[in-house]
Amino acid sequence: MKKVTAGTPGSQPPPALRRVLYVEDEDENWELAQLWLEGRYELLRARDAQSTCEVVRSAGSTLHAILMDIQLSGSALDGIQLTRLLRGTLPPEQLPANLGVVPVVQVPIFFVTAYGGRYQEGELREAGGTRLLPKPVDFNSLCEVLDALPAPAQCD
Repeated sequence: MKKVTAGTPGSQPPPALRRVLYVEDEDENWELAQLWLEGRYELLRARDAQSTCEVVRSAGSTLHAILMDIQLSGSALDGIQLTRLLRGTLPPEQLPANLGVVPVVQVPIFFVTAYGGRYQEGELREAGGTRLLPKPVDFNSLCEVLDALPAPAQCD
C-alpha cells in the first residue's frame, strides 16, 4: 500500500523525473548508470530487443531519451537494427516475428558503445541515432545533454 502524506498548503508536488530508457545487456554498465543517473532521471532498463519493445509499448510516449548499447548479446537485433525498428525504418524482412508491433519513437536515441571506432557517425545518424557516446560514459556530460533536451510532449 502506498503511503500518502499531506503537503504544505499551497505547495507544489515535486516535478516528475524525466524517463530515460537504457538498453544495456551488461549488468556492470547498468549499475554504473544507476549510480550516476537515478534520482536525477527515472531510469528504465531493457536488456535486449524483446524487453526494449515491451518498455516502449508501455512507456514510449513518456520517454525523454534512449541510451542504446550497440552490442546486445543474446538479442534478436543489435542496437542499430533496434534503433531502425524504433524509428520505423527497419525492413520488414529483418523484423523478428516475436517482437510484434512497436510504436515509432521520436525521442533522441544516443548510441553507447565501447567500440566507437567501428562505426561512422553518419551510419549511426542514418539509422536514427542522435549521437554516439563512447564507453566509459562521461555521465556529467551526458546529464548536460539530457537536461538540455526539451521535455517530451504529453498527450492527454
